Amino acid sequence: MEHPLRLGIAGAGFGAAVHLPVFRALPGVEIVALAAAHPETARSAAARFGVDACTGIEALLDQPLDAVSLALPPAETERAAAAALARGFAVLAEKPLAATAAAAARLAEQARGQTAAIGFQFADAPAFIALGTALRDGVAGPLRAAEIIWTHESYAHRHGRWGWKLDAERQGGVMAMLGSHILFLIERFLGRVASLQASFDRRATARIAPRGAHPAEDFASLTATLDSGVPVAIVLGNATPGLSRHRWTLACESGALVLENVGYSTASGFALSLHERGGASRLLLREEADGMAGDDRQPTFRRLAERFVAAARRGEACAPDFAAGARVQRLIEASFAAAAGGERVAV
Repeated sequence: MEHPLRLGIAGAGFGAAVHLPVFRALPGVEIVALAAAHPETARSAAARFGVDACTGIEALLDQPLDAVSLALPPAETERAAAAALARGFAVLAEKPLAATAAAAARLAEQARGQTAAIGFQFADAPAFIALGTALRDGVAGPLRAAEIIWTHESYAHRHGRWGWKLDAERQGGVMAMLGSHILFLIERFLGRVASLQASFDRRATARIAPRGAHPAEDFASLTATLDSGVPVAIVLGNATPGLSRHRWTLACESGALVLENVGYSTASGFALSLHERGGASRLLLREEADGMAGDDRQPTFRRLAERFVAAARRGEACAPDFAAGARVQRLIEASFAAAAGGERVAV
């Protein structure tokens, strides 16, 4: 009988709310400890689940581990992932992977031959899987153009709470929070991005930023052109009071595919429909409630976690890997360069 996979978790936010309960529910996984930067935060979060607490990533990495799961700000993820890989641990990291695209590329190179995955878990949602199948099967014909809108009001904006997710100097902002997922999903399901145009706005974040702080963007408008020549219009916002909407409209040669979630949840409740010439439409898939108690972000993360645990046991690669994280970080930096220069940037 093989021994349990000994896992350490870093991060008392998403790490405690999603990573810890999901991994704890998986057979053959032992949660060794939960780490956070502040001792009381670590103890409080760990006590809710009956696991040991660590203060700081070095204390966590000194534990007897096989793998770590990181839910940290990008610069901290960069340092923690590099240290964990150097010790031979399997690593699952939330996005963004690092503070810069160059640092993310170095991590991807370091991770070659090891188990290292990144948390682009929307690709595991049933509706996105169904979207990929519909595109591959050509149910609406070849793709001609796409429009993606994802707007909601984040917890930080809703409550006026300053933190790293709103801080440009700590790589926060709507591109890190939402744009990273969207850019990954575009390349996963629609095609490789060839160039980008972008503009950003940060006024909503500036209103709650402390004096001297650097507010990150809370609204983004982008146009991506794929290698195929297909244009993709993207609107992202995380400071939209009273509205939560995530909608993909794919215009194809013989019809349109619409993937939409208009509920308050950002992680569940998607429906995929096919709209044909003449006005006929039919529902291809509506996500059912998973039945997993707790945070509604857990079900899609669980699919990634299961894949990661299996890969870590075998010492194999796990998708999406750090190379995917580095690619998305390169796209994000290209969008900022496009916004700063006011012109399209090739990727």
